[in-house]
Parts: sequence; structure tokens; C-alpha cells
Amino acid sequence: MLARHPDNEGWTKLTLQGGSEYAAYFWVGTPAQMQVLHIDTGSRFTWLQCKPCPECHKQNLPVFDPSKSITYDELPCNSSTCKQQDMDDIFQDCTKGSCKYFKGYGDNSISIGTVVSESLTFILSNIAVSNFVMGCGLWNEGLFSEHITGILGLGRGPFSLQNQMNATGFSLCLISPTSKTTSSLNVYGSPLNGYGNTSIVVPLRDTDQRYSSFYLVEFTGIAINGWTLDIPSKVWGFGYDGGVVIDTGSTLTYFPTDAYKVFRLEIERETQNLTRKPSEADMEFCYMDDPLNVYPVIELYFENGSDHGEFLTSLTLTKEQMLWKLKGKVCLAFAEEKGSARTTIGNHQLYGTRLTFDLKQQVLVFTPNDC
Repeated sequence: MLARHPDNEGWTKLTLQGGSEYAAYFWVGTPAQMQVLHIDTGSRFTWLQCKPCPECHKQNLPVFDPSKSITYDELPCNSSTCKQQDMDDIFQDCTKGSCKYFKGYGDNSISIGTVVSESLTFILSNIAVSNFVMGCGLWNEGLFSEHITGILGLGRGPFSLQNQMNATGFSLCLISPTSKTTSSLNVYGSPLNGYGNTSIVVPLRDTDQRYSSFYLVEFTGIAINGWTLDIPSKVWGFGYDGGVVIDTGSTLTYFPTDAYKVFRLEIERETQNLTRKPSEADMEFCYMDDPLNVYPVIELYFENGSDHGEFLTSLTLTKEQMLWKLKGKVCLAFAEEKGSARTTIGNHQLYGTRLTFDLKQQVLVFTPNDC
């Protein structure tokens, strides 16, 4: 169990929405309006839908109304925020009026709107972040769920939540769909004091402009039923135009083609006695949902921070972490990344796991069964 710092941490409720989206709860504005934001460790900018909204996706909660908040402030084009160089892929060029943003995602969803500052409050610890820089989304199109009102950016970058709070780290626990409880998102203001005996500690890698929002980890391979797949180590390397990222905004885990083709062959060999069912979206391997089925054991291997890189640690996936349950069938929650050489470890493989991003020590900590 993590050491707690209740006097200086932001702490809010975290739930699983729609079976695949993890959402954190905040009060935004003065007086406060409830917002449910999809947490995304692969995004460095937060936005929520705002009135008036010419093109908004459907949401269950009322759309945020800036006209009712006395702390709402649109940032001008000549502000230092709008001119932030490492945000020029999101903040749009402008010479007068309010600063604008354009945020695109891998599934072709987009959000366009105004860059603003507002008050954001954690609903459980009642810690308020004043002058929080975020987007007021006016045109939002794509695969956004009605359960959420926007996206919470927890990636690397100056305007992620934790960086605007000058935090030393943050943690979140990804409850499984069968869990009857809620979880929490915690943002820490002072150093963490240990991670627990069952935790797996993995170094975070430096990144560059290509993947500036992401947390890259030292990943070394995959084992199926105890056999390490024969995948060249360069496939996992950053220099391979890829690298391995942890992304709570992605549901599935994606392997690049050079890795997936080896993974595919071994899965076919190990599941040949199971009854195949049609593929589902990106998930190739689907089977009849039979409680007598025996599935292969899948392990993910990471470096553990040894100076010599000779010690490895593994994350053995549970049945629930491997399989996506659908009507009459189950599918392996893995897919081929056809668009790049990047590997993405998604939230499905991390069900029931607390993720602690220690930004001071630059490590990511996996703590199983800590929700």
C-alpha cells in the first residue's frame, strides 16, 4: 500500500464508465459544475464540453456553462500560455482575440475550442487548483462516450494536471468491470515513501517530440505459457521508431506488426483446441465463451532498473486482464498496431492494478490488487 499524504494531495473518485473508459470526477468553475473526465495518460491537455456548443457529443450531465462561472477566463492570443512552444501542435496560431486549440486523437476524434483558465476542485479532498489551464470544447466529434464530459490530460507536458499542480507524482487504480467499488485518482504534493512488497517498479524512459505526451517504459518481451517469444529486442526500442508506452486512454494492448506476427503464431498454436468465433473490431482472436476453456498464460517483461539491465521483472496477466467478454464469446484484448512501430499497453491489461507515476524518481510502479 502506498504512503498517503492527505494534507497536500488531490484525491478524487475514479470509476469505470461504459465498460472501457476510466473517468475522474471534478468540480469546475465558481459556483461549481460537476464534470466527469476520461483519464488519459497519453494526453497532455485537458478539455471539457462548453456552452454554446455548435457541435457537441451527447453527454449525460449538463454541458459546462462558462457564463455561470465567475472564475472563467479566456486566455488571449498574446498570453505566454498561448505562445508556449512545446504546445504548438495543440494551440493554434492567432494574432488577436482568444487563444484557440485543436486536439486530435488516434481514433480520429477531435476537440476544437478556446484555451481558458478556470478553477478545478478534487471532489474527495476538496483541493482546488486555481487558474487551471484547459480547453473549452465547442466542436467535439468522434468516439466520445455520453458518460464523460471531456478528457483529463495526465501525460507529460506543462499543462497536464499534475504539472500544473507541481506534483511529485500521481496514482490511479484501474478497477475491473466486475468490481462493485469505486477507485481513486491521487495527485501527490510531496515525495512518496515506498511502494509495497508486491509492487513492480519499472524505469520511465526519456522521450522526444514524437511521443512527448507519453510515458515510455523499459519493456523487454512477451512470454506465453512460460516460453519467451522470439521477437528481436530492437522491436521494443525507442530507436526503432517506436518504444513502449502505458496509455490509459487505450483500451487494448497493441503490438507492432513485427511483434504481433510472432504473437499471432504462438497464440494460434496454444489455442488450437478452442472453438474460434468471428473477430471483433481490432481483436483477431475470439472464442466460444466456455467456462471449461483453458487459455494460455501471458506474461509481459520489463527491466527493473538495474544499472546493468540484466534483471527483469514480469507482469503475469489474469484471465480477466487477457479476455474481453462479449455476448456468446470472449476475445483476447490484443491487436496489431498497423500504423506505427509503437507498442501501447492499454487499460484492459491493467485491470485491478494501481499505477503510480513517481515523477521525482522517474519510475512507474505496478501494484496488483490495490484498488
